[in-house]
Amino acid sequence: MLALFVTLLAIVGPRHEPWFDEAQAWLIGRDTTLWELLAHRVRYEGTPGLWHALLWLASHVGLPYAYLWVISGTLASVGAWIILTRAPFPYWLRVGAVFSYFLAYQYAIVARSYALDLALIPLIAATFADRLRRPVFYGLLLGLTANANAHSFVVAAVLAAEFLLAILHEGAGEPWRWRDWRWQFWRWPRAQLAGLAVYTAFAVAAVLQAWPPSDASYLSAGHATAARGIQMMFEAFIDRLDIWSGAEPHELSVRAGIIATSILLAPSLVLFQRARIGLLVLALFVALAAFSILQFAHAWHAGIVYLAWIFALWIGWSALARLSAVRRRVTVASVATIVLVNVYYTAAAALRDIRDPYSAAPAAAEVLAREENARIAAIGFKTFAVQPWFPANAFRNYHDGAPHDVYYASKRGEDFLAIVAFDRWQQAANDSRYNVLLLSTHAMKTEYLPHFVTAAQGGGYCGPTELPGGLIWKSYVMESDALMVFRRCPAGIAEASTNQRNGRGAR
Repeated sequence: MLALFVTLLAIVGPRHEPWFDEAQAWLIGRDTTLWELLAHRVRYEGTPGLWHALLWLASHVGLPYAYLWVISGTLASVGAWIILTRAPFPYWLRVGAVFSYFLAYQYAIVARSYALDLALIPLIAATFADRLRRPVFYGLLLGLTANANAHSFVVAAVLAAEFLLAILHEGAGEPWRWRDWRWQFWRWPRAQLAGLAVYTAFAVAAVLQAWPPSDASYLSAGHATAARGIQMMFEAFIDRLDIWSGAEPHELSVRAGIIATSILLAPSLVLFQRARIGLLVLALFVALAAFSILQFAHAWHAGIVYLAWIFALWIGWSALARLSAVRRRVTVASVATIVLVNVYYTAAAALRDIRDPYSAAPAAAEVLAREENARIAAIGFKTFAVQPWFPANAFRNYHDGAPHDVYYASKRGEDFLAIVAFDRWQQAANDSRYNVLLLSTHAMKTEYLPHFVTAAQGGGYCGPTELPGGLIWKSYVMESDALMVFRRCPAGIAEASTNQRNGRGAR
């Protein structure tokens, strides 16, 4: 079954077109020193730098950007092997978990830092029962998880708190008290102290790396909203009623998905309570939801919630035998329904990624590479997804074309605007320094696009060459990742086009 899993990744991975988030992390790893990456650069990304450090290593040993999926796929395969060989589930559930959406596609094919969780969280689950007997290894796993990404830091913090309480409980041999002498940590077993110390050191390193500088642009990403926390929960399981639809879901379908998720999760919660991990699971879910409410979160992050659920099932599955026969059947049926829906999403997303471009970036890079003496002006942050396909900065309007610092700088006051602004586009179209324009249509309303085309043509550009792309979420495209390339027209064509617009065309 592991061979089938690896085969799936080997089929889909080379056909996946990396988008901005994948490109940004690769560029940071490729174009910085390791010290600069960990001490300075990732602070502007709002994340610890373990994933970026891994990409730093990969890019510096010569791995081509086209094989980025191999890194995430390898991590996913490690996690799949652990689940298939160590999880306490019946075989069908182990297979279903491995081939579910976040493990087999969203974090395995789309190469982002969450791929680290595919290996780390199953490892933590597999060693959870022995955490007090192998505390250093367990502390190391928690520390690495804390350095994977911001959401994983939250998961690691909750598990570290449980680890501390487990140590106290074992030392006391009875319910411990605040004034108990066993709070004197120097009397604890040295191995357990070492495990906590290892986690703490890694957690502090993660905080220092991810602590945002005052000029980070993402600090103004938006206010706290409960909708983000709710989204994280239902997107992780049953996100809508019409799961088979390839179109963006309607609000009624989404609300039905929330209800379905709530009903299907109820038996799992009963199981967790019977396994005496109810408070731990509640802490994990509440902490992730609270973090999503207070900080920026997107549907992409929901996979951490799904992995937390798999983790909870893993450590609580033995309690299934203590439930009544009816409750056992209901619990297994609810888990099976969630897993099967997510296996379907894997198939839908994989087939769509093979059939349609996920991102227009590779095709755009190929078009731009054919342009001789191209002086490119790019508009919109998603255009940076083409940069890894070039050895140096390809944009003349980014840092005045300086070859270094190719990644997008998420700083306030950055001259290159993240948004697609019409006035900036018009200015670039009329600037003689450029002869190629690259436009991202992300978040652009359809009725606005003709104005951008007209402005480019008014500046003497022909085209556009339209390159499609769409970020797949389960069975539908969640947002556009299309790009447009405009080339400056030859002198005669440009002059004739200008005359026609001014009413002086041939009669």
